[in-house]
Amino acid sequence: MFKKFFTTGYYRFKVNIFLSYFGYQIKFISNINRNILTKIKKVNMKSSEIPKKWSDIDSTTQSKFLMNNQIGLIENYKSDDINGTEIIYSKKLINRLIRLAQEKVEFYYGETDKFLFECLDKYNLQNKEVAILGSTIPWYESVILSKGGKPVTIEYNNIETDDERLKLYTNEQFSKINKKFDFALSISSFEHDGLGRYGDPIDPEGDFKAMKNVKDNILKKGGKLFLSIPIGFDKLVWNLHRIYGEKRFPILIEEFKLIDSAGFSDELFQRSDIHGKLSGKQDSEKPFQPIFVLEV
Repeated sequence: MFKKFFTTGYYRFKVNIFLSYFGYQIKFISNINRNILTKIKKVNMKSSEIPKKWSDIDSTTQSKFLMNNQIGLIENYKSDDINGTEIIYSKKLINRLIRLAQEKVEFYYGETDKFLFECLDKYNLQNKEVAILGSTIPWYESVILSKGGKPVTIEYNNIETDDERLKLYTNEQFSKINKKFDFALSISSFEHDGLGRYGDPIDPEGDFKAMKNVKDNILKKGGKLFLSIPIGFDKLVWNLHRIYGEKRFPILIEEFKLIDSAGFSDELFQRSDIHGKLSGKQDSEKPFQPIFVLEV
């Protein structure tokens, strides 16, 4: 039985009240009406760069982003990057999120979470280190902890914690470590890579390179990647995300074996939204983020 923690403005309001009791500042910087809930330690504005607008990108790079104009463009710019922000993942909050995960609450990306639980239930994560690729709230770390696993977070931005159960690395820090995993988790992360919104460098193939890095440097042979990305008609929504359709999706996963999925059907490739918005529900006309299980 899956529980929906919040799906409307009312429930999001209740979440805000819940977290305020524990001294958390709530910052709304998500692109699909999901709250990123963080306790901000320090914001160093001098080190924070304003994300680039589409008009700031040279024409050659624009063409590469659009795969030589094979995919469409929607401009829906946000300047709320968190580069230069130090974030604390509090043990108090994580303990509460673990309890929600044990109840299989659809907490962060709606029904995507439901399908993730379905896939995770098929594997034994007990005492396994699981790479979390991209993180802005410790929800998926808490999900792994609820399964008896040991989350290892790899993220562009620096994150601090008072919870000894977490291992947290920036991408740069992890690049100096020789470690591979049986399992990795990337939920609504790679579609942002290369768009610059979250402090990453501008790169038309940032998502492809992220997937290659998983194959070459993150997963062991036979390792599994739980991947969630927006599926719909191929679009670049600058600078929010990519939407993967029949053109870009096969390229993204071409070096992996697709062994399972949940919440996916070919019908999703026909979905679109004029503003590039996504839905947290599978039964929608907008693009949706199912779960894919990929093997190296």
